[in-house]
Amino acid sequence: VIAFTPTFIQQLLTLTGPLKVDEVVFDAPTLFDKLEWHVEQGYVGKGLPESQRKEIVGALAQKLHTALLRLPVTVWPNLLTTLTNALSERHLMIFSTSPSLNAKLISHNAIGPRMTEHYRTPAHDFLMVLDANLAALKTDEVMERSFAYEVKEQQEQGPIATLTLRYRNKGSFSWKWTRYRSYTRVLVPQGSQLVEGPPNTEISQELGFTSFGTFFTVEPGMETSIVLRYRLPQALQASLSQGTYTLQALKQAGTLAIPLTFTIDSAKISKRIETDLRVDRTISL
Repeated sequence: VIAFTPTFIQQLLTLTGPLKVDEVVFDAPTLFDKLEWHVEQGYVGKGLPESQRKEIVGALAQKLHTALLRLPVTVWPNLLTTLTNALSERHLMIFSTSPSLNAKLISHNAIGPRMTEHYRTPAHDFLMVLDANLAALKTDEVMERSFAYEVKEQQEQGPIATLTLRYRNKGSFSWKWTRYRSYTRVLVPQGSQLVEGPPNTEISQELGFTSFGTFFTVEPGMETSIVLRYRLPQALQASLSQGTYTLQALKQAGTLAIPLTFTIDSAKISKRIETDLRVDRTISL
């Protein structure tokens, strides 16, 4: 199974140059707009039934495959860099039913995050935000996101984490944009206890983590913030008391470089870090 995002195709088109499919010329700068128009609107004018509206995607893939095989040797290093970046940024993921092949894919970061014990280390903090577009058309492409995560030490009761998720809808009502609707889940260390959050927050267990889930909407031209305050497990307090802290922040597949501001305030560690989730981040202090 090979999963990829339009961002990956866009990156490949920068290497091959424009490709013509069914009288439509696709290039890197206009790929999104032309592809979305054809599969959502343009197919009607061509007399195609709705069931065939996405066949142009397969035709484009075939043309792209042929063009990549014809690339001169001098371009191969650029192609390798593009593939490597797409894997690390999770715009390309591969899975096989062959255990031996999967082992090789894992070593090359070709498989998405595997929620193994590596991520569930009790003394390590963990964060993964997962948005789910619910009937919001293609509004994700005009959503501006930023995350702020703060950890404060409270020796007797355990550290308190405050996560602020900011969403701004820069679109308008159209054939491809509308109000943003998302059921967003936040995976945190198992045993974390919600102190404050939206009234409709659902708490569950998922993949060995505690999950806080909430539904929200953002109207075009508006912005909103989702704030979650929760108490982290005592194992993290023990780590802070020793002057150490590790956060593993994983990105959601398909997202771009969402800004992440991290702040920690404890007796032995005080730090503020500005980064992003272009790739998975591990912060060790």
